Amino acid sequence: MRAESSTTAGRRLTGRLWYWWSLFVAAMLLLIIGPPTILVSYLAGRREWLYPWALFGARNWLRLSGVKVRVRGLEHLDPQRSYVFIANHRSFLDTASLFYHLGRRIGLVAKKELLKVPIMGYGMGYVNILAIDRSNRARAIETMKAATDCLRRGVSFGVFAEGTRALPGELLPFKKGGFYMAIEAGVPPLPDLRGYGS
Repeated sequence: MRAESSTTAGRRLTGRLWYWWSLFVAAMLLLIIGPPTILVSYLAGRREWLYPWALFGARNWLRLSGVKVRVRGLEHLDPQRSYVFIANHRSFLDTASLFYHLGRRIGLVAKKELLKVPIMGYGMGYVNILAIDRSNRARAIETMKAATDCLRRGVSFGVFAEGTRALPGELLPFKKGGFYMAIEAGVPPLPDLRGYGS
């Protein structure tokens, strides 16, 4: 019993240390890259200049956090077409994984609380990350309409089907927004079925 509980405690400690390290990495990347790139993009009136730097930040956050991502099936996608990528949400690194590894310019629908994160909250709009207020139905619908307009203009979108992070092995009820976006914009929804089936 003692050996088992000390192993569990060791895993928990390792997990906590990894979590705090990953957050530290994210904070440093935001602090070093964010202000100058946002300022230059703003002064030049070229918001799209921020996107490559956001990709750089996402890639290095994943790499420095020790995350390895394996992507399968991109060869089946039409590079000229927009999609709604509907994913499960298991980790706080899922957003960076979608953003960087899909190999195309995408926007994301994110919870409104992220707007409070210094630097990142301001830069989100520059890279088509739209904050959704799920507590206010009218505002949530407005956000989904704005995302649908982006889809029609050729920007693919990533949406977390459950709307929030789920615990390992847990599958929460799916939100309808991502599917409505796909129908309204006339683009295919692509599900991510990690961990479900073979």
